[in-house]
Amino acid sequence: ISRKHIITMRSSEMGSKFVLSLLNIILYFLGNTLGYTPETNLGKCFEGTSEGYILLFDRSFVDCVRECKRRPRCQALRYDRRVLICMLYPTDQIPKRDISGCYQAFRWEFIHQFALEGKCEEHHTKCNLNETCSLNTTTMEPFCEILDCAERPSRFAPNTEMVHYVDSRVGARAKIQCKSFIESSGGTKCAVCTEQGEWKMDIQCKVPESILKDCTELFSKNNTLKSGHYNISPDRKVVKSAYCNMETEEGWTVVQRRIRKDGSLNFTRKWRDYKAGFGEATGNYWIGNDALHALTKSANTLRIQLTTFNGSTVQAEYSNLSVSDESANYAMTYGKYVKGSAGDALGGTGLQFRAKDMSFSTVDKDNDQYNDGSCARKMRGGWWYNKCSTSNLNGKNCEDGESCMTWQKTGNKPFPGHQDSVIMISTKNSNING
Repeated sequence: ISRKHIITMRSSEMGSKFVLSLLNIILYFLGNTLGYTPETNLGKCFEGTSEGYILLFDRSFVDCVRECKRRPRCQALRYDRRVLICMLYPTDQIPKRDISGCYQAFRWEFIHQFALEGKCEEHHTKCNLNETCSLNTTTMEPFCEILDCAERPSRFAPNTEMVHYVDSRVGARAKIQCKSFIESSGGTKCAVCTEQGEWKMDIQCKVPESILKDCTELFSKNNTLKSGHYNISPDRKVVKSAYCNMETEEGWTVVQRRIRKDGSLNFTRKWRDYKAGFGEATGNYWIGNDALHALTKSANTLRIQLTTFNGSTVQAEYSNLSVSDESANYAMTYGKYVKGSAGDALGGTGLQFRAKDMSFSTVDKDNDQYNDGSCARKMRGGWWYNKCSTSNLNGKNCEDGESCMTWQKTGNKPFPGHQDSVIMISTKNSNING
């Protein structure tokens, strides 16, 4: 290759980098001036999830990896090589993108492959979840500082949604609004990321009276007779979308729905997912432990309906399910086992397997009584584990094995799984003493 060709190639490469940098500057300016939600404005690489919380421009892939690694909160990243844009995520529950030039990596994949600058390589593990490891520009000594807020502002005000948003770095501002079915009662409708790493929200949203507590109220007060997904508000603070069973029963609120033909939603989730709920009421979902706590404050009947892999349907009923709040780790108890062809797997098992009176556990928060490890990790779900449990309805959707959606163990046979599981609650004519 001639010297002239090399000069031409280098000039072309420099020109491409200049165009990319100019494009990123324009995007950053427009983002700060007009606001945007990155996944819908930055191309197909960043579509498919709204979990991204840090957006970085004009970075190499290695830079992107290091920015994630020095933040303990960051669990995954996406990087678009074509425009040098990096997005950081606080969760590893993001779908893969099969797009040319779009890279995705999880923290556990790169944590040992790319070293941080200076002493941050050792020091970053000492930083708190909301901190970032940085180097003093004079002494080059490492220290932990708050550079961004946790996640996105809409997660801190459940009835809101973002209108304009850039990222979650300190000083960032986001325009927010009440969701379409929520009443707005004041505020500037703005969120600011403070130096304390917390979103300062200035918005007031109120749950309208037209949104009722649960499906039982929808049936009795609104005469709603058709099964389907509806908006309810168990605590009068947050609106949840739930599936209501109206046709065969008088208003049952479905709190867990796992129908094999409706897809394979992953239920091996972390604490915050089970706290807030996940999935869609039109398909498979978990309503959320905060909502479960609110729903079970009053007298109720719990019904669990299971479908085996040979097609038979069994069920179990309990009176007065009670789930505590988060400060007590969503501990679960109930009045008594009432009836059912499925048998009593919550309390009618050996002491070491009883779910009754147990705290809730997830793969990242172990509250069980098992001394040899984590039941949630072993059984791949979130549940009221003891040492561990025969019931595991948030486990994997498989035919046999203790990590499957199990209920009862039969003799010395493997734990039988179930293809479908529906857990629902009714507050109609419940006996609080029973």
